[in-house]
Formats: sequence, C-alpha cells, structure tokens
Amino acid sequence: MQLPTKYSSGCRSVDRLLGGGFESGAVTQLYGEAGSGKTNLCLQAAVKCAKAGRSVIFIDSEGFSPERFLQIASACCSSTNEDAGREEGREEGREEGREEGREEGRKEGREKGREEGREKGGGVENVEEAARRIIIYEPHSFEQQTSCINEIETVVKEKRGEESRVALVVLDSATLFYRLELDDERSIYLRRVLANQIMQLLEIARKHDLAVLITNQVYFDVGNGNLRPAGGYSLEHLSKVIVQLEKAVEGRGKRRATLRKHRSMPEDTSCEFFITGSGVKDSQELK
Repeated sequence: MQLPTKYSSGCRSVDRLLGGGFESGAVTQLYGEAGSGKTNLCLQAAVKCAKAGRSVIFIDSEGFSPERFLQIASACCSSTNEDAGREEGREEGREEGREEGREEGRKEGREKGREEGREKGGGVENVEEAARRIIIYEPHSFEQQTSCINEIETVVKEKRGEESRVALVVLDSATLFYRLELDDERSIYLRRVLANQIMQLLEIARKHDLAVLITNQVYFDVGNGNLRPAGGYSLEHLSKVIVQLEKAVEGRGKRRATLRKHRSMPEDTSCEFFITGSGVKDSQELK
C-alpha cells in the first residue's frame, strides 16, 4: 500500500490542517466567497510544486493574473534560496569561526547567507524556471473547459518518466461557466457534464498519482441560512477533501480555512492565514 504524496500549499497553518498538504490521488475542493483566498492558495501551491521541479497544469476560467503570479513566485523563490544560502553561509561561518572566534563566525555566516540568498532568490531566472513548468489553459466556455480537461491525460503521459513530471492539476474555478450557462432547461445536463469533468480529474489523479485542486463558488441556501458550495452533491461526493475558506471579521487580510471533509484528518477543524502582497502566510511567518 502506497501512502499519498503531500504537496505543500506554501502556508504552514494550512498544511497542518491538511495533514501535510494537498494529497495525490484525490480531488481537493476549496470553496468560499470571492476574495476568500481560493486563487491565492492555488497559485502558491502551483509555484511551490514548480519550484520543487515538478510540472503543473493550471486551468484558469477566471483570467490568469501574471502580476499576482510574479508576486508569489518571486517571494517563494527568494525564501527558498535565501534559506539555502543562509545554511551555506552558516557552514562557512562555522569553519572560519573555529579560527577567528565562534561568535564572529556565526555572525559572518548569517550575513553571508542572507546575501547569497538574496542574490540567488531574487533572480529573474528562478521565477522563469518556475513559470516554464506551469502549463496554463484559459477556457472561455463550459465546452472549452471540457476540452482542456480532455487534454490533460495526453500532457501527463508526455511528461511521464521525466524529472519534471506533472504532479498537480488546478481547476480555478470549476463552476464559473457552469453557473453562467445554468438555466431550468439545461440544469440536469450541465450538472451531469460538471460531474463527468470532476470524475475525469479524479481518475487522472488516481491513475497517475498526482494531486488535483479545484475551486468552487458558493450560493446562499435559504433553507438553512448558510453559504453552500455550488455544483450539487456529485461534486461534493467526488471531492475527497473539502475546505471552506472565509474572510475573518477581525484583521486586515485575515482568512479562515475550515476542513469540511477529509479521509484521515479531523473534520470541522480550522486554521487562520493571511493574504499578503507576497502570497498566503500564517501568523508565525508574518513575525
């Protein structure tokens, strides 16, 4: 029995909530109102995956933002390489510190690590490398969304065996076109097509051991007075992990993630995170 691979969201509190990150072999659904952090989490997860050398397929029905991608990618590249540079600097500093004094060596090591990290992390090459590993589709209709999903299998097979194999598929948003085209006459048909799309993504996730991350819009359920994810019960059933995202009343940029469904983690647990200029962070990362 093979345990699923966990892919980091880039935010420690969200990763802890999920038991380590987004699972391979499953569809994870993020739902919430506009501005709750769905797209930011998708972008950051994609960048983290690409930085690790894997490829990402990103189907964006809402309009991909190069500016936001650049902000998140620059921050992720900078933090990753600054950490590496800091460790190198510490090692060199320790060596020099044995001869010149331990304290001076530590200080020199920290400073050297910061400098090397900035030089490596801030470079355009690192962001471009990450960008090259993210394959973007931008459908303009529900039918085109189906066509994009149909192409995933071919791309995954082409990259199979390569070091940069596809590890993550993102669909942001799964239900935008579905809701735009929804009417009384076609509701059953559209719901069936949507369910088939997500079923196809789940089959790809299982077959190729990759993670699928979808976002979903919400509607107000008059019956119970709560916000509910769109798409019906089929979408809920096919999503093996479901996370609700909400804006927190207090705190600028503060958001709350609540685990509504998971195969191995306790449900109805929650965590807090922040939307910042450089991506999604938990409170400890802001200190």
